[in-house]
Amino acid sequence: MSDSIRDSAMQTFLEKTLARRIGEPIEQIVVPQLDFSYSRDLPEKPVKSFDRSKPFWLVSRNFDLLFVCGIAPWIAGLLMFVVTGSGGATKPTVHPQQALTLAFVVASLVIGESHQFTSIIRYYSTTFRKRKKPQVWNRIPVWLLYGLFINLILMVSIPPLQGILGMTTPFWMIYAEIAVSLFPVFLLHHVCAQACSIIQIYCNNSPFKFEKNERGVLNAFSWLLVATGACSIAMPFAPLTIPFFNIFFRLLPTNLVFPPLYGCTVAFAAVIFGSILTRGFRTGDWPPLSATLILANLTLLVLLPVPVPAVQYVWLFAPLLFHATQHWAVAWKTQEREAKAAESASFAGAANTGAAITGAAITGAAIAGGANNGAASTKVDRIINLVVPVMLTTALVLFVPLLFAHVPQTPSILTQLFPNQTLNVFFSMAVFYLHYFADRMVWRSNQ
Repeated sequence: MSDSIRDSAMQTFLEKTLARRIGEPIEQIVVPQLDFSYSRDLPEKPVKSFDRSKPFWLVSRNFDLLFVCGIAPWIAGLLMFVVTGSGGATKPTVHPQQALTLAFVVASLVIGESHQFTSIIRYYSTTFRKRKKPQVWNRIPVWLLYGLFINLILMVSIPPLQGILGMTTPFWMIYAEIAVSLFPVFLLHHVCAQACSIIQIYCNNSPFKFEKNERGVLNAFSWLLVATGACSIAMPFAPLTIPFFNIFFRLLPTNLVFPPLYGCTVAFAAVIFGSILTRGFRTGDWPPLSATLILANLTLLVLLPVPVPAVQYVWLFAPLLFHATQHWAVAWKTQEREAKAAESASFAGAANTGAAITGAAITGAAIAGGANNGAASTKVDRIINLVVPVMLTTALVLFVPLLFAHVPQTPSILTQLFPNQTLNVFFSMAVFYLHYFADRMVWRSNQ
C-alpha cells in the first residue's frame, strides 16, 4: 500500500472520529440489497399443496361409507334379523339364512382373523425397525407375551426345568388371568380407540379445525363408552383361580354402577353432538361426514343394545364390517402413502445427481427405487405386498393345528399345545393381544 493511500485512509478515520465527538452527522453506509432471484435460471422449489376442500377417503367414497364409517353392519344385521324370523315375528327362511351364515364364516376368516396380522407383520418388518422412537414402554407387554410362551414351552418340553420355572408360575398366572378375564374389555377398547383415531384422521384431512381440547374430549368419551360397555355388552369373564379377582368381581355392584354410568355416557354424547350442531350452524365449520358417521355408529353400537336388544344382530357384523375393514383401509392407505414417499425420494435422488438425465430415465429410476424399497406403486403391487403376505400368514396360523394332527411323529409339545386339532382359544387371545399392542405403535406417521 502506498504512502498516499495510507495517509488518506488515516485522515478519513480521524475526520469521522472527530465528527462523532462534536456531534456532526456521519454518512450512512448504504448496503446494497442483493436480489438473487434472477442470478441463475433455476426453477422454483415446488410447494407441496393439499386441497382440504375435497373429501378425504382412505380407499374410496363408497368403500369408506360402507365399511369404515359403519353403514354395512347395519345392513347385514337387518338382513340377518329378517331371515332369522325378525325376533320370532315371522318364520325363519332356511336358504337365505344358510347363505348369510356361510358369508359370515368366510368373512370372519378372510377379513376378521386376517386384519390382526397386518399390524403384526408390520411390527416385525424393516419399516418399524427404522422407527425414530424406541417405543420401550409400549413394547413391554409384547415382551411379557414372549416370556409367557417361552416359560410354557420350556416347562412342557424340558421336565427337569419345571421346578425352577415353577417359581415364576404365580406371576404368569396373574398375568394370564388378567388377560383372559378382561379380554372383552380390551376388545371393546380396541374398537373404540381405533374408531376415534380414524375420526381424527378424517378431521385432520378436512377444513374442519380439530382443536387439542376436542381431542381430549373425544378420548374421554371413548373411555366412557368402554366403561359402559364393560358393564353391558363386554362384561369381563369371571376369573378362574385367583381369589382376589373373584372377590373383586363379587363385590362389584354392576347393577348399582351401570345405571348412573349409562346415564352419564348418554348425557356426554348429547353434549358432544349438540356442540357439533351448534358450532356448525353458528360458524359453518362442520366435521366431515365420514367422521360424524363413525362417531354416531360407535355411540349407537355401545348404547343402543341396552334399550334395543335386537342390535345384537348388528354386533354380529360390527367386528368384521366396521372394525376389521377400518383396519384394512388404514393399512391400504399407509401402503399407498409410503409408496408415493419412496417414489418421490427416488425421483429426488435421481434429479439431484447433476447429470443430464432424460425424463424417461428419471421416471424409470424412481420406479426402480420404489420397487427396491418394497413400496407399492400400483394397486396390484399393494395387493402383492400387503394382502398376500397377510392372507398366507393367517392361513398358516389358523390351520397349524390341523397340520400337526396329520403330520406323523409330531413333537409332543405341539400336540399338548393343540390337543383338539383346532386353534386353541388362548392362543387366539395371544394373537389378539400381540395385534392390540403392536397396533398402538406401527401405524403412527411420526415413527
